[in-house]
Amino acid sequence: MADPATATAEKARRKALYEKNKPRYLALSKRWREQNPERVKFNDRNKGLKRNYGISEHDYQKMHATQNGPSPAQQGQVATTLDQLTSGGGVGALLRFKL
Repeated sequence: MADPATATAEKARRKALYEKNKPRYLALSKRWREQNPERVKFNDRNKGLKRNYGISEHDYQKMHATQNGPSPAQQGQVATTLDQLTSGGGVGALLRFKL
């Protein structure tokens, strides 16, 4: 494991370098996002799934396949029975309610 003092110094060095070149880094990031809209969309979705539900896009796709497609709530319908809510993966599994 690295020496904590060295790690702290390296972190400070990188932060100073970023601050010095911030406009350049922001421009590079913006250009990449414009050139890779599908990756940006995927990354944003994956971050949202991780942050909100603790699952990855891969986990979501596996659950979706196990559930045999969208639930009534995902189709814009209202689930009227407990069986409709719990079928294919448990309560809350991939349910997305329209408000």
